[in-house]
Amino acid sequence: MLSNTTDKIRTKLRQCVESRVPISSDADIFETTLIRDGMYCGRRFSLADFDIVYFVEERQIKFYNPSGQLESSCSLEQFLEESESIRRAA
Repeated sequence: MLSNTTDKIRTKLRQCVESRVPISSDADIFETTLIRDGMYCGRRFSLADFDIVYFVEERQIKFYNPSGQLESSCSLEQFLEESESIRRAA
């Protein structure tokens, strides 16, 4: 299930960034595993200086712009629902 969730997060990050700045379709998304007190706590996804941080325990998504400012924060469920509705509308 985690793989499916991370795939959806990657897709949504690419959609968000492409709607703001031109990027190559083969631009790499960089990922960092987040560890707190020796335990896995989430993952950071980066593309074209935009970041999405996924906190597993809190099931929280935070979206940061290239200047490092937090643009939005929502539950994982809200984030994935929005991702699904964008995909259906395309």
